[in-house]
Amino acid sequence: MITRIAAFALAGSLAFLASRDLAACSCAPPPPPKEALGKASAVFSGKVVRMEKPKPRQGAGPIRPTQAFGKVKVVIQVSRVWKGDLGKEVTLTTNASSAACGYGFRPDEVYLIYCHGEKHALSTNLCTRTKPLADAGEDLTELGVGQEVE
Repeated sequence: MITRIAAFALAGSLAFLASRDLAACSCAPPPPPKEALGKASAVFSGKVVRMEKPKPRQGAGPIRPTQAFGKVKVVIQVSRVWKGDLGKEVTLTTNASSAACGYGFRPDEVYLIYCHGEKHALSTNLCTRTKPLADAGEDLTELGVGQEVE
């Protein structure tokens, strides 16, 4: 009886660990900057001026779904553009959870952003070359100076 209980406990633990791994973000390495530019619908740099996190979902019982399963809206004040017909501000989305490949933007930080989607429905994620502008030296060298937004 104890052996059977131990086997069930072990199987349950393994199933829990396996399900956690399945939910994790997994990306192939991004292509080089110029190839990523060709595949993206918009590439630009700018400062995060506002973020709107998803509202908590209502759930039944003691365990409620968290904000991790929604989308974060990120408003960027655009400074330079390498690709795309963009204005001075762009709103994009990313998944709220890094486990779902959501990119962890921070307010007031400046980023180089590679987006996909239509002009009014842009999105990005951890699998793109999106990164803080301070860490984008390789990209900036390959992409050039871009076009300043006035």
